[in-house]
Amino acid sequence: MWLNEDAVANAFASTKHFFGQAWHTGRKVLNQMDRYADLGLRLFGAAAPLLGGRALESGLQVVDAYSKVRRQAEQLGDDVERTHQRFRAAAPELF
Repeated sequence: MWLNEDAVANAFASTKHFFGQAWHTGRKVLNQMDRYADLGLRLFGAAAPLLGGRALESGLQVVDAYSKVRRQAEQLGDDVERTHQRFRAAAPELF
């Protein structure tokens, strides 16, 4: 039979490793993007007195949109962490 205990354990370990690596890589990429966005925000703040009218409004809209997306991403990350902790508490032998 192809579905034995070793095959299931191997599949679980591989899946766990894949999602762990994806989570780690995703956090690194998003952290780097956040650092660049922070740099852009500081540059925008420094240039704001030179900008006027439509350019300033557009820049403020971009900053507001980024803040909303960042807040949603942080909420999603918190939800994933809470779910992971629930699984870890329910079945510690799997982790």
